Amino acid sequence: MVPVPPPDPYPIIPFRIPDFPARIIEQLGSKPKFWVRIPADAGQPSLGLFKLTRPDTGEAWAERVAYGLACELGLPCARYDLAVYTEAPPPLDSETRGVISWSFLESGESLVHGNEVLASIVTGYPVSTGGRFRRTPGHTVDVVLGQCDRVAYPIRWEPLPGLVTGADVMVGYLLLDAWIGNTDRHDENWGWVRAQSGELHLAPTFDHSSSLGRNETDENRQRRIVTTDPRFTVSAYAMRAPAALHRPADGRQLRTLEAFQRAAELRPNAARAWLNRLAGVSSEQVEIAVRRVPAPWISPVARTFAVGILTATRTSLLGLVE
Repeated sequence: MVPVPPPDPYPIIPFRIPDFPARIIEQLGSKPKFWVRIPADAGQPSLGLFKLTRPDTGEAWAERVAYGLACELGLPCARYDLAVYTEAPPPLDSETRGVISWSFLESGESLVHGNEVLASIVTGYPVSTGGRFRRTPGHTVDVVLGQCDRVAYPIRWEPLPGLVTGADVMVGYLLLDAWIGNTDRHDENWGWVRAQSGELHLAPTFDHSSSLGRNETDENRQRRIVTTDPRFTVSAYAMRAPAALHRPADGRQLRTLEAFQRAAELRPNAARAWLNRLAGVSSEQVEIAVRRVPAPWISPVARTFAVGILTATRTSLLGLVE
């Protein structure tokens, strides 16, 4: 058998603050991050948010793989590239790894986060910072889709047939969360874009670093890969991924698969459209998306574990079609 050559690795963007000055420090979220402006080349934006990877995590590669898979689905998604912050000043280490999240806003546009949206219509809803209120019971699939139904689909996105409102596209975001095991769709990780004209659109999906088991140790990953205990397998792990969304009746936190199932009940046509897109993504495309992460950034065990998660959740999601 002729060996299959490895796919081209994802590009890595090096930069230094003396070369590309930071504009502002970003306060949202739990990781150090700052905006940088990098000279644009063909197809590359110029303004991006550099997010440092926390030690002993795979946050950077998880974010890049999630972006690639979102593109395979045809979802509107913020672009992410692996990046290395060279000659970093203290307390950062030289060659600090992370990702650049390129801005999806153009001149005159602004982002309205989900917590701002919900605080304006849900009595007593807390206006949070950095995901502090990710377990807010009022953050439900029903409420989120209800509000996204008020806005248009994302700017500069070519809509799929039958998907006409922001809610239809949000269903696709919840499918992505279930597929990659994204546990961080809290109320600051979705939002609206206010156009220069004042018209409101759903924002592209963004911030997917809490996915694909990126925080697990290789020891735990390996134990799950080889176990014969059905309660401890990679598949069992994937099915238990918690969502930052809740059930209206009792405030119980949903699993990511449950959140998509609820969305499918509310928006069956949109759910069917996104499931059809998922069905069109082959196992080979999934493996390539993970294999393209450069070797120093991810271990062989983490690769196998990530592919195992994506395979298990894809099977479960496509089972909903039947």
